[in-house]
Amino acid sequence: MSQGAQSERQKSTYFYERWRAGGGSGILETFSGTFFLLIAIEYFQASTALQSVIAAAHAVGLLLSPVVIYAARYLEMQVSRLTAILHLVGAAALIPFLLEPFLFGYLLGGMLISFVVTGTIPLLTQVYQQNYPSAKRGALFGSSNRIKVIVAAVFAAAVGKALSDEMSQVPGYMFILFLSLLFSAYCLFRMPSEPLEPEPGYYPYKSLGLLWQNRDFLWLIIVWMFMGFGNLMMVPLRVIVLVDSKYGFEYTPGIVALLTAVIPQVVIFLFNGMWGKLFDRINFFLLRFILNCLFALSIL
Repeated sequence: MSQGAQSERQKSTYFYERWRAGGGSGILETFSGTFFLLIAIEYFQASTALQSVIAAAHAVGLLLSPVVIYAARYLEMQVSRLTAILHLVGAAALIPFLLEPFLFGYLLGGMLISFVVTGTIPLLTQVYQQNYPSAKRGALFGSSNRIKVIVAAVFAAAVGKALSDEMSQVPGYMFILFLSLLFSAYCLFRMPSEPLEPEPGYYPYKSLGLLWQNRDFLWLIIVWMFMGFGNLMMVPLRVIVLVDSKYGFEYTPGIVALLTAVIPQVVIFLFNGMWGKLFDRINFFLLRFILNCLFALSIL
């Protein structure tokens, strides 16, 4: 591919990724981390069992991401278009709830949104890898990600305030999520990308074999998984502790949104550029070690 063509792909991807951050992914970001569980507890009075299912949705999307990669290889479809189609599936799953709000419709739509947010991460990574030069990949991603996190912070604050005043605003919030999924799908359809090359004998989770071939990679994944489990478990627990009266807080949705979404997103906005530049300049293992230490401190 010529340098001019590569430059055009970079510009196009960066353009639509910034728009998607402002009108799509920034809004979706507020859902799986805070409002999915919060609305289930406050609006639907969900049981402990359902709360557990909702809390697991985010992690299930991560665990199924190798299946998404397998589907991309099997279908030989442009990865950005497959990602767009999955966003459309998430939007379609919300339609039953939008027509008549009920718990099962909410759970179905919410589970699929959580899957779209986390399960498509490998596909988006492929888009960045194909279209962003390696020397600037972290900085370009960080630049668009700053837009996403500031939109997520402002939107989470607004939704938290609205739900504190009146929980009947929930269907309106879900309709905005529906529009965000459609807008994200449009932006992704417009991004250039290539299909993943078919690999004979490839199957989901085959890449786990790499762990036995590279000892450094094995230790990285072991540490990453331990920290990941701890960090992911804390996300829903924070929401439950803050809203359940038996823990002594019983905060309003607005305060919960402030503590679990707004403040974290503002901090991400302030430091995202720094992490993007470090990603391009220092050893990845060292960077991962520093991040793990910060994860541990945040959990404490």
